[in-house]
Amino acid sequence: MEGLPLLLYKLANVNYEDEKSCYSEISLALADFHLPSISEEDYENLNEEQQNIFKKQNLRVERTLRSLIFPALRNRFLPSSELEEYIKELTSTAKAFKHFGRC
Repeated sequence: MEGLPLLLYKLANVNYEDEKSCYSEISLALADFHLPSISEEDYENLNEEQQNIFKKQNLRVERTLRSLIFPALRNRFLPSSELEEYIKELTSTAKAFKHFGRC
């Protein structure tokens, strides 16, 4: 969770006026946030206990994103009036489940 303040800072400084740079900057901010905090080589050099701790920390971050951050953005994000017409909800979990739940 130590990367969350930097993620929020990067998202706050995105150029929301230009669609192309907006998508690019948001994608880069999210990608940077999801990168492991250590290299694969360093991870392999950790002992089993340290690897388990690292995995648990990553799971906690993922759960926090899925259960807290993303729902808050979905439910409470209020775009400016200039951007409102350009932001559309593509789908929701409920709609996707209705469509794919029978598969």
